[in-house]
Amino acid sequence: MAELRPVLGRLRLLHYHDRFVDEGVETWDQLCNITDANSKALDVGLGHRRRLQREIANALKRSDQRPSVEVSPSIPDGDLSIWGSNITKAADSGAERMKRKYKRRPKADMNAPKKPLSAYVLYANSIRENLRQKDLSFADGAKVTDEQWHVLDPMEKEWWKSEAIEAKERI
Repeated sequence: MAELRPVLGRLRLLHYHDRFVDEGVETWDQLCNITDANSKALDVGLGHRRRLQREIANALKRSDQRPSVEVSPSIPDGDLSIWGSNITKAADSGAERMKRKYKRRPKADMNAPKKPLSAYVLYANSIRENLRQKDLSFADGAKVTDEQWHVLDPMEKEWWKSEAIEAKERI
């Protein structure tokens, strides 16, 4: 039987040693038989549970067999309600998991003013009619608009930017 303390020390999980011992898990072989749900009920963090699971899997590969000692810690499998109100059984798989509560996003105010258009969008709206006459697809029209915006005279670009600032001030 391997000692639990050196293994937990090597995994940098020594702070869980007393918690495991209090629940009757005193050796490494016994810890290899503990389930993820039980370690979750013991408040072992998710990353630490994963680290333990990897070490247990590696230990089982090295020994090519399961540990012979079967231990049921003092945590009841069926009733985990005493360990926290957030743990529930998943209906489809029977595994326990934490349910996450999501905050609802407030609905947008329909009466709120719309954001003002940027200088680029004002420019694109002004040349859109000319592009429609060329019978271009939406993607091709966007490419042409972008190319024209980049080669636009800096003075004219400043004029479109000032229009956007005026629209922003109006709102």
